[in-house]
Amino acid sequence: MIGEQWLVVDIEPGPYSRHRHERWELDWNSDLEKAKALLEKYHARQMLAPSSGDVLVARLIALAGDDGDITVSTERAEFDRTATVTPHHRGALPFDVLITSGYVVVINGPDFGWWTFGGDYEDDGVEEAQRVLEHLIVRGGTIRIIRRASELLDTDGSIVSGPHRDAVRTRRTKNLPYLPYRQSV
Repeated sequence: MIGEQWLVVDIEPGPYSRHRHERWELDWNSDLEKAKALLEKYHARQMLAPSSGDVLVARLIALAGDDGDITVSTERAEFDRTATVTPHHRGALPFDVLITSGYVVVINGPDFGWWTFGGDYEDDGVEEAQRVLEHLIVRGGTIRIIRRASELLDTDGSIVSGPHRDAVRTRRTKNLPYLPYRQSV
């Protein structure tokens, strides 16, 4: 905060941070360099490693390669990061990946609905979401949509993920085959 004759550096850690709340009230004229040094030290300390969301988005971009477009945004409420994945080939599925800082990953597609992975600051959801994304982009398979749920099947018909309860609603069982993003030529 900047006032007429003073600077306040107030560092409020996140809910799961190991750092404590810190606050310095500094004189505008004599302590400007000290304020800069405090902010630089805090920034360096907090930015040591990428978040799991950063890693997941980087993995998503690598999986799609030149066969899909990934648009990353931070503008959707309640999510830290959103990636919109659009394939270049017919038969492959478009979808969104929504990520929170609490290790919740949502994969949402118009054809299959809303699939939620993880939560409660457990990394398992990110790992399961990576496995599902790999199937959607690299392997291909089928999405089986039943009355109140859906599940992801591999090319042999084995269940990869599911049942997911927030799926697209249908009256009859429907199988939606999809192709991988990379297709043989």
